[in-house]
Amino acid sequence: MADIIFVAGSWHGGWYYASVVQQLRDAGHRVCAVTLSGVAERRHQCRHGVNLQTHIDDVLAAIEMEEMEHPILVAHSYGGMVITGVASQAIGKIRALVYLDAVVPQDGQSQWQLLPRALQDYFLSVCNDGLTLDPPEELDRRTSPHPFATFLQKLSVPEDAFDVEYKSFAWAELNPDGVFKQFHDRLVETPGWHVSRIPCGHDLMNEAPEAVLNATLEAIRSTEGRPE
Repeated sequence: MADIIFVAGSWHGGWYYASVVQQLRDAGHRVCAVTLSGVAERRHQCRHGVNLQTHIDDVLAAIEMEEMEHPILVAHSYGGMVITGVASQAIGKIRALVYLDAVVPQDGQSQWQLLPRALQDYFLSVCNDGLTLDPPEELDRRTSPHPFATFLQKLSVPEDAFDVEYKSFAWAELNPDGVFKQFHDRLVETPGWHVSRIPCGHDLMNEAPEAVLNATLEAIRSTEGRPE
């Protein structure tokens, strides 16, 4: 059985993965869907100083408190920044990385610099006094403002951050903003990555929850029986 951590994207909490989490628990896996500081049920913690490192620390703390060993990290969208940071700061302690239409940064990059100018302009238009970004109106009613500083902090990614047993990237090819195609195009040419396409938009848990489950199960199957 596997230990699995889910990290949602901007504006979302651990609730985003509820149906998949339940299926995996029913199958006997230990699963934690982390809600990051400043969003969802932790929105009261939003303050100046909440940044990308805060969110990395949230996940590292969850791994410690849940007493997970060599967990599989699964992330959507902005969550890719977070799990890359976790893998960078817990070298040799992560079993697999699963990126679901998620950011896969390289050393020294922030999420902000990976966004096209049009999206940067949009986010600036919904920024509240430099502290939070309002969620787009079309998202789930449970979404909440997201700490803006998390987009701006650059991440240090050592060369061995991705030295895990299994790593995959799934591109939601009907996502109209095109942000995540850049990661698909880079990783499909990078040895060791399992790259796929999902015929849906960016909101995977609402549009293709079975793809989220299958991507996670594939990471479990691909690492079963390997020495940790």
